[in-house]
Amino acid sequence: MATDTWGANTVISDGDGVVVDSADPTELGAAIRQVSTWPRDKAGRERRRESCLSRFALGAFAAKYKEIYAVAAASTHA
Repeated sequence: MATDTWGANTVISDGDGVVVDSADPTELGAAIRQVSTWPRDKAGRERRRESCLSRFALGAFAAKYKEIYAVAAASTHA
C-alpha cells in the first residue's frame, strides 16, 4: 500500500497493492483495513515479487529501451 506520491502508482499495479490519495485520511484508513485482510501466503508473495521483477529488473528496462529505439529508428526511415 502506498500514497499517490513520487510515482508509487507506477510501481504498484492492480492485485499487487493499493494506491490511495495522500490527502485523504479516510481512504488511507480504508486501504489499511483492506490490505490487512489479504492472505499472507507464499504464492501471493512470489506472484508480487515476479510482477515487480518483470517490470523493473534491468533486463525489463533494457528491453523497453530497445523497443523505444527501434520505433524511433523506424520512424526516421519512413
